[in-house]
Amino acid sequence: MLPHRAFVLLSLLSLALATQLYRYGTDEGDQEIEFSSEPSAMSLDVPIIYFEETQNEIFISSNGLLSFGRPVSGSGIKDLDTERLSAIAVFYVPTSGGTIYYRATSSDNDLLNDLTDRIRRNFPRRDSTEFRALHAILVTWDAMTASDAKGVNEYQLALVTDGLSSYAVFLYNRIDWTTSDGRIAQAGLYYSDGRRQSMVNSGTVNIKELVNLSNNQKEGSYIFRISGSSPEDPRGSVEDDYTYNDYEPEYDPDENVRRPQHAADNCYLEGYMRPNCEFLELDLPLTAVDITAFIIKVIRQELALSAVPAADCPSDPYRYECPSECQFLGKMTEKLEQKFVQALRLEGHDRLSVCVFDFISSVLHFFYYAILFLFFSFFFCFN
Repeated sequence: MLPHRAFVLLSLLSLALATQLYRYGTDEGDQEIEFSSEPSAMSLDVPIIYFEETQNEIFISSNGLLSFGRPVSGSGIKDLDTERLSAIAVFYVPTSGGTIYYRATSSDNDLLNDLTDRIRRNFPRRDSTEFRALHAILVTWDAMTASDAKGVNEYQLALVTDGLSSYAVFLYNRIDWTTSDGRIAQAGLYYSDGRRQSMVNSGTVNIKELVNLSNNQKEGSYIFRISGSSPEDPRGSVEDDYTYNDYEPEYDPDENVRRPQHAADNCYLEGYMRPNCEFLELDLPLTAVDITAFIIKVIRQELALSAVPAADCPSDPYRYECPSECQFLGKMTEKLEQKFVQALRLEGHDRLSVCVFDFISSVLHFFYYAILFLFFSFFFCFN
């Protein structure tokens, strides 16, 4: 009896720990997609931004793949590391049965509010703190089977947008098998020019561990910002987390300028500031109030980033003994100029940016030397 009870307890524990999928099915307003070897096309009333490209149509495959722009035949499984596809692989592997549900909604407040909370909680240092989900797409692969494996797989993909940014949420409730017809399941985010991010253990039998791992607080769930030039992981933009093999740089047809490959490494090019690449919003034409607010915002951030704890600095930093990290005032003016001019250029005002650059540069250097003058005057007067 004891082994039997232990088995029951372990079974109940595994069910309790299983990732909770969002409610799905025809009772929830989902459309049931007939199981087929060929993908089903869905037009999007609200577009999704994927790798900086607006997508108005998706193709849902029973093989656990959602592609953009064109269908991916289900007759043969592709090697996603070598194929040039714009697709999201949730659990891409041959299947022999199961049910797929699809829902697109702008009115399911429970779903939208939960997705909003997920994104705000997992991306607190980005513009996501003000993100509010306006539209969501929910695709559920329920009780998926393989002809040569036992058990079923259950997983879900949610795509959510506020009209500007888009996110993908992967949810894995159950994975009983990983291999079918000699192919091991693949998972990840892929773009047609070769940029991609593979999920952990993709293409190996250990992909089964997706139900136990996570990149956020909930096991079996994974969330990514997908509207930028590369997928963004809430744990941070670590170079080694991404795979950019065979990436062909794109060029703007109107400008012979290479597009940035990594958002976190090219903050200035994309209008973001380090370290968390907070977006710089400038509404032109600029007023004196706008310029002042911008300067204050950047100065506050530079002070917070560049200042070294007092214990690490000599008492008098102007006797050429202070570490370079403490002498941030001069560097701050240079950084401010770069950021301000770059933000203006993003708006297409190159001539204006030159004028503003000269003006801001003069003002900043005036205040810089004025502060130095007052400091030394105060120092000599009281010593």
